[in-house]
Amino acid sequence: MLPSFYRPIDELVGEDEPSNSTPSIDHNTDELPFSALGGRRFEILGYLLEIDDADEIESVTLVQSSADKGRDILVHHNGTLARIIQCKNLLKKVTKSDLLHELVKLLLFDEIESFLPATPVLYELWAPRGFSEPADTLITE
Repeated sequence: MLPSFYRPIDELVGEDEPSNSTPSIDHNTDELPFSALGGRRFEILGYLLEIDDADEIESVTLVQSSADKGRDILVHHNGTLARIIQCKNLLKKVTKSDLLHELVKLLLFDEIESFLPATPVLYELWAPRGFSEPADTLITE
């Protein structure tokens, strides 16, 4: 039986976006049109990219949107959690406060559910609009 935060991808592809998650569309740009994707569709795109790149000893899971707890995509390597990907398709750059909120949320839910392994895990925050200077400084330091 799968944990409550797992859902098969075929259930998610047609899922409606929450009304507050759909960014505005800007077609006059040289960048990829991430603004045309709502938050959940951006997560699904990330999942599909990871599935396409996974090898035979990796498994990729898209976490249920209503209970992701700071984890949108999980990548297991040989059965052990190796990477956590959090997708943030915001209309602005990710701020230091946003970044700290995501990290604290992840650690607090680990205290409750104990899902992080003893081995190191790579944490990735995918943000097409980038990071504010203070957030970037926090990551760098």
